[in-house]
Amino acid sequence: IVKHYSFPDHHYYQDTDLIPLSGIDGIIVTTEKDAIKIKGKITHSLVNRIYALEVELFIARGEEIWQKEISQLFT
Repeated sequence: IVKHYSFPDHHYYQDTDLIPLSGIDGIIVTTEKDAIKIKGKITHSLVNRIYALEVELFIARGEEIWQKEISQLFT
């Protein structure tokens, strides 16, 4: 990791937020959610260097309880 940029959750990206990225050599990693948000704002030089992380939920313990709680929200 050469540089780390952090934005608050539900951040509305401005063009100026992405300017520092153009000065970074190598790949740029972001979440799928943020990749969708910045898609129309990235420059051509960044397009092939941005990689999106796929986030998946895995419940290691208590899956039955979690499923019960979630199902009650939608009934």
